[in-house]
Amino acid sequence: MGDQMRRAFEDFIVAEAAVRPVVLVLEDTHWGDAASVRLVEGALRFARHSPVCVVATGRPETTTLFPSLTSLRGVLHLVVGELSRKHCELFVDELLEGVDAETRAGILDKAGGNAFFLEELVRFVAERQGTHDADGGVMPPTVVAMLQTRLEALPANLRRFLRAASIFGNAFWLDGVATLLGETSSTAGHTQPAPEPNRPAPPSSDGRDLLQRLL
Repeated sequence: MGDQMRRAFEDFIVAEAAVRPVVLVLEDTHWGDAASVRLVEGALRFARHSPVCVVATGRPETTTLFPSLTSLRGVLHLVVGELSRKHCELFVDELLEGVDAETRAGILDKAGGNAFFLEELVRFVAERQGTHDADGGVMPPTVVAMLQTRLEALPANLRRFLRAASIFGNAFWLDGVATLLGETSSTAGHTQPAPEPNRPAPPSSDGRDLLQRLL
């Protein structure tokens, strides 16, 4: 069965590339499984004379988890470094209009050029602007603490939903979550968190949603 799937995938990629160039995008490759990565690697080798390109993004540990990726013919390894202080300042000033200098400096120092942490810190402060805690309060010192703070602010039913969804991993199915919760799909569907305003809705296919985008 495995060999049949491999051959079918390779034939599919080559057939598509005969019509038009093919680009495969693998996001968060560090969360990938070895079988899927081998499938893509095999297809690349099989289609070496076809216009096929694979763009794989991931954390630094990706090359340690899947060292064979770096040995592929024609591979280009790009390392994205930290954001400069200047770019972090522009990001903060664009999204936190009127923020006081102390809070602004605290965000920049704690982010340390980490784009994800910078976004989370800005969100943390933005959610508190216009409230009695408008100065952002004591900002959590780590990304984990930041996410924990956000989870604790959710209603109990949403935390319960997310706990069940997390059992499936980054991708989950509403029917599966409903089964774990002992509810119907329609009931569980009313519980799942909605995407934030001004942010794209999470992509879905056959009932699948991406947990990280809901957070």
